[in-house]
Amino acid sequence: MSRHRYSGRVLAGDYLRAGSGLAITAGPVLLLEPATAVATVLSALSLLFGAFALRTGLRHLTVIELTADGIVSQGPISCHIPWRGVTRLQLDYFSTRREAQRGWMQLKISSRYRRIRIDSTIDGFEQLAAAVASTAREYAIPMTDTAVANFGALGIAVDGSDGEVAA
Repeated sequence: MSRHRYSGRVLAGDYLRAGSGLAITAGPVLLLEPATAVATVLSALSLLFGAFALRTGLRHLTVIELTADGIVSQGPISCHIPWRGVTRLQLDYFSTRREAQRGWMQLKISSRYRRIRIDSTIDGFEQLAAAVASTAREYAIPMTDTAVANFGALGIAVDGSDGEVAA
């Protein structure tokens, strides 16, 4: 069993971006009297920054726990997926530069009705990914081809033919 959480230090940049975006977009609407078209655009953008701030806060309050029988997301929006109920495992890489040197990974564990998404900014992501890959072999959980390649990029050997972790 292991527990993982997003630290405030890691999320500080997201909080700063959300706050700055809200100040820049909602500030003029609240403090000035902009034209209707400008107020509409700024209000729509402030809703996006507000949603981003809310999402960041939810991530900050979430704890991911791996147990022998499943994975649990504890927090304001809790979810439990038993390993036997996992229908798909994805590990995607998102690049922030053309050279693909910088970016982040996102692990998605899906059941028929639920999904847990875990960003690589969570504490202990590599250990969490290795444990999930090992459990995928044990329970014969299907993986996407992209997941097989991305587990390999993390140094976690996965047999690409059937999506199972190599012994």
